[in-house]
Amino acid sequence: MAAAAASISNTSLAVTLAHAVSYLTAPLATSSYTRQTVMALQAALEANLAAVYVVSWCPTEPLRGSGRRCLSFAPGQLPPRPVYAACRTAGVEWAEWMRCLGGREFDLFVDPGCVSVRLGAAGVWAHGASARASLVTVWSAEMEAQQDVELQLEALRLKQRELELQQKQLEFQAQQAQRKAPIVPMATKPKTLAQRLMETDGEDEDALFSLLADEIRQPTWMTPILEQFPAAMSRRERSRQANVYIDKSKTEVTPYDGGKTTVLTGGVMLGAASTRKPAQQRRF
Repeated sequence: MAAAAASISNTSLAVTLAHAVSYLTAPLATSSYTRQTVMALQAALEANLAAVYVVSWCPTEPLRGSGRRCLSFAPGQLPPRPVYAACRTAGVEWAEWMRCLGGREFDLFVDPGCVSVRLGAAGVWAHGASARASLVTVWSAEMEAQQDVELQLEALRLKQRELELQQKQLEFQAQQAQRKAPIVPMATKPKTLAQRLMETDGEDEDALFSLLADEIRQPTWMTPILEQFPAAMSRRERSRQANVYIDKSKTEVTPYDGGKTTVLTGGVMLGAASTRKPAQQRRF
């Protein structure tokens, strides 16, 4: 419903006449007429044209009666009656106004929702600009609606950009506050007995494996390795190496529960001590 209301307002007689009158009187801004004179001309022109167009104005059929609403202008000729009456009311000379319009022949079409200009044979007129098209749209409700949509989209883009900048600013402030805030250590719970035993076992295992690694890397004892086979020895040399050393200083007899030993070489003879006296040698 809002779109329909906007369409009706854009195609209303007052809105369309305002654009047509603004187009015709815009060149007078550089003339010798004052602003009050131009405003009086605009008011008289709108009133005169509204009285003529209201009969054939039909927003639902924009092209109906379009020929009656056509205003033809040419140099050296008087303008249409509503325009000439507005000139006399405001005190504006038509010849000077025509020179401001470019001094070229053209037709102005005022239809519901559209104002267009058809250029003459010279093909030059649009506030001093050159144009080759036979028909130029000065204003239309569709163009205005498209411009409104573009303006709304641009406003939305600017709003979104503003929100993004605010979000980045808030993130930056949060980062700065986090950097300045002191670091508070987190409270730790006391460890259980099982956790402490596991840590101790882990430390013992690490120490044991460390010792094994050091021993493997640098052993404290190494098996002697012969670079060559030993030389062959004779039986006499082997027997000489196999001789038993007897310590003759050991002369005391060690008593045992079963008796005394009479062997000083390490052997043990069990039994009672002998009471036999050695036989005396007979003398001859």
